[in-house]
Amino acid sequence: MITAYVYDGDLRVEANKNGKNYWYEYIKEMNEQLGLSAKEIPSKSLEDKALLNDVMILFIGDIPESRITAKIKANLNEWVKNGGVLIGFNTVGLDEIFGNLCDSVITQPENDWTISGISPLMMIH
Repeated sequence: MITAYVYDGDLRVEANKNGKNYWYEYIKEMNEQLGLSAKEIPSKSLEDKALLNDVMILFIGDIPESRITAKIKANLNEWVKNGGVLIGFNTVGLDEIFGNLCDSVITQPENDWTISGISPLMMIH
């Protein structure tokens, strides 16, 4: 069984072209630091259900919701139900599979590089 991460290089190029950092670029380094030899796969390849057969853990980042097709959702849903571990980073459009719902996002003040250890917390009763 292998660990894999979804990576579309064009998203990094687009972010950098717009003067932004593409944080998900660090997924490769994160896996290395965890001692994982993870395989890079493009989001489009998730339409091939057989691709997930050998994957045990899958990291998926902030790919645009428009790239998550109904077939990809169905494949990921079945894969998770069969024991696959799906780890998301700001992933939109897969809340039903993750079993959660994003209520809000706390934006960084000033820019992406600002250190911010203070965030408002709200108790929900």
